[in-house]
Amino acid sequence: MLANNWKGLETLDEDIAAPMFGFKDKFAYYAAGSPAGRLHQIKCPVLAFHAADDWVSPEQNVPDKEISSEGSNVAVLISK
Repeated sequence: MLANNWKGLETLDEDIAAPMFGFKDKFAYYAAGSPAGRLHQIKCPVLAFHAADDWVSPEQNVPDKEISSEGSNVAVLISK
C-alpha cells in the first residue's frame, strides 16, 4: 500500500489516518491539522523554522499573507 514517495503518504492518510480520526477524507484531515487561518490567535511571539525543500510541506504552503499581516506574532525563517 505504501510506496516510498508522497503518494504513499497520501494513501496512508486517505485510507487509514483520516477515517481513524473521524474525518471524511485526507483533505479534511489536513485542514484540521494546519495552523493556516488560526495564526492570528497566537498571542505571544513565535519563531518557526521551515526548510524550503521539505517534501511533506513545501515552501508554498507557508501562509505568507497571514504571517505578514499587521499584528501577527509569528515569524517564519525559511532555510534554502
